[in-house]
Amino acid sequence: MRQVSKSNQNCPSDNPETTESPGNETSSENAQKFSMPSGPEDDSRWTLGVTIQTNDPKFFEKWEERFEQELSRNLDEAREWILTNCGRRQYLDAVMHLHGEMYFQDWLVLLGDLWCGCEKVGLWRDDLVEIIKEWVDEPLTVIPKLMSPEELKAFEDLPEQITIYRGCGSINKNGLSWTFDRQKAMKFPFYRGYRADQPILLTAIISKRRAAALKLERNEQEIIVIDLPESCWKEEPISEPPSME
Repeated sequence: MRQVSKSNQNCPSDNPETTESPGNETSSENAQKFSMPSGPEDDSRWTLGVTIQTNDPKFFEKWEERFEQELSRNLDEAREWILTNCGRRQYLDAVMHLHGEMYFQDWLVLLGDLWCGCEKVGLWRDDLVEIIKEWVDEPLTVIPKLMSPEELKAFEDLPEQITIYRGCGSINKNGLSWTFDRQKAMKFPFYRGYRADQPILLTAIISKRRAAALKLERNEQEIIVIDLPESCWKEEPISEPPSME
């Protein structure tokens, strides 16, 4: 992918006219490879297709071959194939594989439909930002195709200024996933798979038009924000999480 220029660094709450899952995400040069379980304890969490076992030494090669041969470029068929044949850690791998292979508006819908089920979004963070900046006319504002009709209506009902939170570590403050729920954000850096050595809470007040989308699945009140500059948030350490119940 080609290099893209830095975004406007004005804080969106100061400049409302700027237009177009709160976890522990990190970028990686290995994002082109499909994620594998870190150990036996993870195996039960996967819903992999039965024809490819996770201990197969040619696991990556076989998945790539299946993508090429089976993954449809039709929106509905692609969604069904991914939900049937991929574990949640692979949803975004499959979606990214389809970029450039299907109509871009359909690709955005697919990304939005599967977003809340995706794990380790940070592995693809830089590529997602680059694609959106390159293909979306106004990449730093609302992207309706990422939302369902219900989510779009809920988004339009939001006040013009919104307060959002992100629980993370020091190395992944630039993630895309935020939430309205301060308590949920504070829990995230303590979850298994998202644990941070030095948990912090980010708080930002922005124009809602600076957010890309609202996602309502999993009751997380998630807000997707593309490339929010560090000047727009304040941060504070989290010494311990709220109740994890």
